[in-house]
Amino acid sequence: MMKEVIGDMDDPLELEEIRWQLQQQEKVLLEHIDEEKENLQGFATNPDRSDLAQSYDMRQRRSAMFASLENQLEQVREALIRLDEGTYGNCENCGEPILPARLQAMPQATLCINCQEKLERS
Repeated sequence: MMKEVIGDMDDPLELEEIRWQLQQQEKVLLEHIDEEKENLQGFATNPDRSDLAQSYDMRQRRSAMFASLENQLEQVREALIRLDEGTYGNCENCGEPILPARLQAMPQATLCINCQEKLERS
């Protein structure tokens, strides 16, 4: 049985391996999100002002971490959807194939390197 690949023969991308990596990322992210939810719920108010300020600061950091984890989870899930739809590996901006090396390093990538560089410059 032949594996479905994207890219040239010098650097093929095995989609089932990518799917497995994304699924593993999804599991880890869900575990971290659950941990952060528990941490956020564990903050209690304390009448001491310095403790309140420190608690507020820590809660803000945890909230930012939680938002980042949720964003990463969304990117991973969108990549899995693209795999299912057969659009995985194509740049969402120009439609050109994303280099396999880029996808292996960052399986949830949605832009080719050229479009990513243009985005970062603007």
